[in-house]
Amino acid sequence: MAWDVGYYHYNINSSGPNDIAGACYSPGTAAGEGVVYSPAPGYSNQAAGPPGGPCSTVTYPSDFGPGQTNTTRVDSVFGQAVVPLMANLKLTLGGRESWVTTGGSYDANADNTFGYNGGMPLTMPAIFQLATVHTSYFDFKASLEDKLTPETLLYATIASGHREGGYSFGTAAGEGPNGYVAGTAPTPYDPEHMIDYEAGIKNTLLGGRLLLNADVYYYDYKSYQLVYVVFGPAGLQADFRTYPAREYGAEAYAAFALTRNDKVTASLVYLNSRLKCGTPDGVDTTGCAYSGEAFTFSPHLTFKAEYSHDFDLGANGKVTAKGDFRILSQQLVDANDDAAAVASTDIMPGYTTGDLYLGWTSADKKYSLNGYVKNVNDKMIKSSFFFGYAQIQAPRTYGLTLKASF
Repeated sequence: MAWDVGYYHYNINSSGPNDIAGACYSPGTAAGEGVVYSPAPGYSNQAAGPPGGPCSTVTYPSDFGPGQTNTTRVDSVFGQAVVPLMANLKLTLGGRESWVTTGGSYDANADNTFGYNGGMPLTMPAIFQLATVHTSYFDFKASLEDKLTPETLLYATIASGHREGGYSFGTAAGEGPNGYVAGTAPTPYDPEHMIDYEAGIKNTLLGGRLLLNADVYYYDYKSYQLVYVVFGPAGLQADFRTYPAREYGAEAYAAFALTRNDKVTASLVYLNSRLKCGTPDGVDTTGCAYSGEAFTFSPHLTFKAEYSHDFDLGANGKVTAKGDFRILSQQLVDANDDAAAVASTDIMPGYTTGDLYLGWTSADKKYSLNGYVKNVNDKMIKSSFFFGYAQIQAPRTYGLTLKASF
């Protein structure tokens, strides 16, 4: 039997102001002073202070206020043991107990980052000391491996995992008709908790020339962390929430050495993810707002293939040519419970793209020259969508890299 135990410690203190683009702080104690003025929507370079005041015409990007400071400490003890059951069968058991402490401070005046108050002043000061939250959780792993033959391995695993919780941006109770109102402290959100059920097979065939692997899995999320963002009659509502969810799928991978210098790889992934109907932690007036929606960046189908060939130049080194392409089905790039938005801006339609590579390496491997073309068909691929703006990945990109080792 083989075993190991360990201890893990993590501690971080972070702080920083929230950047309020175009905001203006009017100092002093007279009327219209001692407040922060944020521009109306669509006017990021125009403040809304009262006529004649310092914020009526003067604007500047500012890092205003202390924003939010966060402290997180994690302590864990863990252990794992591998127990042989039979000649070709072994059991792996593991466990981990974690203790997490989070806290910090919060400046409610920095909640107007996106100018949604429409010039509504936020009175200073409104800084809250966040309550220290203590959580603990236990994670486990149990895995069976059966080596049917020297070339074939079967396995099945059940394991759990957590992601730490924290504090949201604010609370629904502090939202007014024009967005967040100063004087509102955020509420904590729960850790993410998932149980993984997985089974698969691994094969090494044809004397090692062919690899064939496949597996199926089911992820049961007791709580799945999601950033909840809504623009509505109550203004901007944005906070972290946790919902029950599930995800299941299957994947297959093959790698075949056609010759000593030619290799082909391919993989196919099927994925089905859904947020379930349920009441999340925190305030949720919409109930099942995201029920039935897929996870972001989770296409149902993904196919990848690659071919590479080595040209052996003997004493002059080696040239490698490689090409790959990818096919992905439609996917969400932003969680949104607005049906009209989901039907358009928040979706990345299915697409195909690929990369090309040509490189030379010297015989002593001290020098190399590599050329590449990425996104060869110049496909516009959304990488995210947030607050009305879509970010895209790099367009067709090409270049050369020269490397020398001494």
